[in-house]
Amino acid sequence: MNTKTCPDPPGCRNSFKFKNTLIGLLALLCLLLAIPAQIRAENLIKEDTKADDKTSPWLFTPVLSSNPKLSTAGGGMAAYMYQFDEHSPASIMGGTATYSTTDSYYYGIFAKLHFGRDDHRLLGGIGKGKVRNNYDDFLGSGLPVQTTDDLDVLALRYYKRIKGNWYLGPQGISTNYAISGDNWLSGKIIELIGMTGFKSNGLGLALQYDSRDNQNSPSSGQVFQLHNIA
Repeated sequence: MNTKTCPDPPGCRNSFKFKNTLIGLLALLCLLLAIPAQIRAENLIKEDTKADDKTSPWLFTPVLSSNPKLSTAGGGMAAYMYQFDEHSPASIMGGTATYSTTDSYYYGIFAKLHFGRDDHRLLGGIGKGKVRNNYDDFLGSGLPVQTTDDLDVLALRYYKRIKGNWYLGPQGISTNYAISGDNWLSGKIIELIGMTGFKSNGLGLALQYDSRDNQNSPSSGQVFQLHNIA
């Protein structure tokens, strides 16, 4: 298990909940929604031509990471690529899972779809994670605390082409983040300071300009996104 301390107790009290709740969430969302766009898929499915019959649409890749939240983690990702029509970029659907040296883990499924001559784009992901923490000096109290963070997240975004390379559409996210103590003392401490997690649901709009020549491995063009969650 990883061991952590809080070097600045006053500052930690204000930022601790933010770090604990959002670092794991942002990491998971980046994995579910950003990885598909970064995969170099030009040798699997050509965006402007039909795929070779002998070319496999399957992708398999290891996933390795090291960060203060999950420590050293390893796992894998499997995905399937499919072209809905000859005028749409290749779509990708898959899943990923990792396990870390701190007995933490996360797993999820994701999709990045292009269809209707690329007039419609749909991005989504569902994930679940568990992060175990071992603090030698919790919030400067001098007390050892062991906690477990549980996260469930669902994110969905839809784009409709409105003109040229401009897209507009709704998006939503739902999260359930719970923090529990691994023993009686740890549970009482986090309950006393009110750091037990939260449930959150939000809706918003997303605007995108995308002139990239290839969605999975671009060599030219620009992409710009503006979005909000209420």
